[in-house]
Amino acid sequence: MGDFDLRNRLALRQSEAAKVLGISIRTLRNLTPYLPTVRAGGVLLYPVEGVREWLRKEAADQEAQADALAEQILREF
Repeated sequence: MGDFDLRNRLALRQSEAAKVLGISIRTLRNLTPYLPTVRAGGVLLYPVEGVREWLRKEAADQEAQADALAEQILREF
């Protein structure tokens, strides 16, 4: 991750979360309603473990959707 070691971090600020996810801050803001967040002292933080779990779940959901679509296409032939 270059600038910081996520093994020792509990949470990330918005700019850090966007950087490690490889997305813009604008995209992160659009995803924020779906991501785990904590407000501390007026700062919006993204818990590292919560973001990791969200990514795992999203990947699994997308894989399941792709599998279902493939099955549907195969049934139509």
